[in-house]
Amino acid sequence: MSQKHRVSKKLHDAVSFSRLSSLCKLIVPVGLPSLSKSKASRLLCIKDEKPYHCSAMYAATLHSVSMPFRMEPLGPSADSTYASGALTVNEVVQILSGQARQNMVAILDAAMPAPSLAYILFRLLVMSPLTPEVSEHVEDLKSVESMIVLGALGTVAQCPLPIPLPFPSIFGNRVGQHGELLGTLDISSSSKGSLDVHSIPMAARLRSSSAVLPFLENRLGDLREFGIARGGPGAELLRCWGFTKDESEDMGETLSKMIMELNPHTQTSSDSD
Repeated sequence: MSQKHRVSKKLHDAVSFSRLSSLCKLIVPVGLPSLSKSKASRLLCIKDEKPYHCSAMYAATLHSVSMPFRMEPLGPSADSTYASGALTVNEVVQILSGQARQNMVAILDAAMPAPSLAYILFRLLVMSPLTPEVSEHVEDLKSVESMIVLGALGTVAQCPLPIPLPFPSIFGNRVGQHGELLGTLDISSSSKGSLDVHSIPMAARLRSSSAVLPFLENRLGDLREFGIARGGPGAELLRCWGFTKDESEDMGETLSKMIMELNPHTQTSSDSD
């Protein structure tokens, strides 16, 4: 990748994130540089060069995390054996961004397929981020989350995620017909599709946590280094995109405020001074 293309990409990511965040109350960055090399696909056979492989996992996760929005609220006398936890979009936004810390940037995590209910009850559910550039080991006492589990009795919905016929063959040998994890490898196939796997339990989570700080700090750093700083290699590019110097600094201020919400002691003074 040439230096010019690298600067353009980094500025595009920083500018688009800053501008889009001003139009919403909650924003969830999604998209790993390499899904196949991530912990999220440890039970899958993902090939990054095949767009349907990556989109299948992202789509399954988004379907799962949005399940509460499509559920009917239950009355006090209703039978909640099969489903519980209906929420509106606004309620989830308030849970994640309307608390004491007004953080509007959430992290999306997934477990595909999710383990059995016994593992979940004993807190052995390992979920991996689909949001890029987040810290893995962060203790955040103010962290809040909304977790959705499909296909495990006693969670959100007993019905697992059905696998349609056109679904790509992305499941590894340890995944059984109904998403259960097999004790031994199935040596008959290197990957499985919808003919071998009919449904899977899914777990997805939206969380508000300071673990997203590296993502925000990287975008602010790129915007300052390439676009705002005197002599920055992308200053002319920002002007070509129609942004004045004041507008560029306003975008930097927007990112700085997001960082301050998560870490009030951070230093975010402008490098252009």
